[in-house]
Amino acid sequence: MLSKFLRGSTILVVVALLFSMMTGMAVAAPVSVTPTGMGPDEAMSPGDWAPVSAGEQHWFVFQYDGKENPIKISMFAKPANGAQFKVLTEAQADLWRRTGKIEWIGAGATNSAEKGDMFWTGEFNKAGKYYVLVEHSRQIDKAAWCMLQISGKGVSFLGGEPATVPVTPTEIKPVMGSGPDMAFKPGVWQEMADGQRNWFAFTYDKDAADPTIEVKLYSKHMEGVGFRILTPDGVELWRRTGEIKCVGCGSPNEFDSSDISWKGSFKTSGTYYVVVEHKETGQESAWGKIMVIGEGVTF
Repeated sequence: MLSKFLRGSTILVVVALLFSMMTGMAVAAPVSVTPTGMGPDEAMSPGDWAPVSAGEQHWFVFQYDGKENPIKISMFAKPANGAQFKVLTEAQADLWRRTGKIEWIGAGATNSAEKGDMFWTGEFNKAGKYYVLVEHSRQIDKAAWCMLQISGKGVSFLGGEPATVPVTPTEIKPVMGSGPDMAFKPGVWQEMADGQRNWFAFTYDKDAADPTIEVKLYSKHMEGVGFRILTPDGVELWRRTGEIKCVGCGSPNEFDSSDISWKGSFKTSGTYYVVVEHKETGQESAWGKIMVIGEGVTF
């Protein structure tokens, strides 16, 4: 009888230990996971500088008390035109979850009265989560560095008040040739990495005695190279949408010493651009020189 009791007691002890272990596992603190910002369910709190590459989206989230207190959202960007942001409600975030479609209730815009490069202010009459979606603007080829700040009496954050880093990262430097605002002058040999795009600018005078111009590209070890010519209107389209709509393209000419060339004229004076593109061919780098020739051309 005693042995049966001891065996029964042992079983009870083992069961109690297993229950204790399972209970301990059930109440153990979850492992902390850092939000990635890749969607509304992984949205981050704002605060530090971070790079946003072409095609990337960074999601941020904040809580709002719904008492219609003003919300202020500022975004600092280097370069200033390198990124943009949109403000979304929870319903709009859910639409993205279901369909991938992005609809927004507000968007950042330039405001000379504010310190940030992009700014939005507004208020809501409903409490809950709201989101800020930061996107690369496609106006530059490289990554943009951004810092988001969200403030207001009714604003709070899930992880507490975020830290702010007011100092611009020292590694951020304007990249020559990366866009129309940083365009090279023609006439100088430039190295181009595989897949790189370089911008060149020139001023055109339609009233010159001979308004015809020639654009020539000379290259060294440069396969898969081409160039496109953009008007001022074409550049504005690129700033808004990232689309390159050209009025002329380089092509081979057996009667010209350059690799590819274009010849023509324009109806209006202004600043025109040549975009040289080096398609990905597996080469580490190559060299090219753009020449723009004509009586109505200045740099």
